[in-house]
Amino acid sequence: MQLKLKTSVTLADKILFIFLLALSLSSYFLLNHFFPGGNMVYIKHGEKLLYVLPLQENQTVTVTVPEGRNVVEIKGGRVRIADATCPRKLCTKQGWISRGALVCLPNKVVVMVGQSASGKVKKSQYDGITR
Repeated sequence: MQLKLKTSVTLADKILFIFLLALSLSSYFLLNHFFPGGNMVYIKHGEKLLYVLPLQENQTVTVTVPEGRNVVEIKGGRVRIADATCPRKLCTKQGWISRGALVCLPNKVVVMVGQSASGKVKKSQYDGITR
C-alpha cells in the first residue's frame, strides 16, 4: 500500500512561515538592544579584568593565564580569539565579533565588547543574558 503525500501549501503553513519570519526579524532588533556595540574590548580571566583595549586600534594581545594561552586579535572594529592552547579550540571557531562576547571555557578567558566613558569600566547588575 502506497501513501500519497499532500504537496499543497495550506493556510496554516503560510501563517507559520509569517510567524517565523517575524520572530527572526524581531530577534535582530533584540540583539541590538541586549548586545549594543561598543568602543572597548574587555579581557577577563575569571573575575579579574586583565585588559581594557580600544576596539578601533588594530593590535594583537597574548593572554597568558595558569590554564593556558589565548591570542586576541583586534582589527577593523572587530575582535576574535585567533589562537588558544585549549584542547578543542572552540573559542577560535567563534570568529569575529563587534558586539557581545567570546569565551574560552578551558582557559577561563572572556573577551567582551562594551561601551566605556573615559576609559572607566561601567558595572551593572545585569549582563546581556539577564537584562
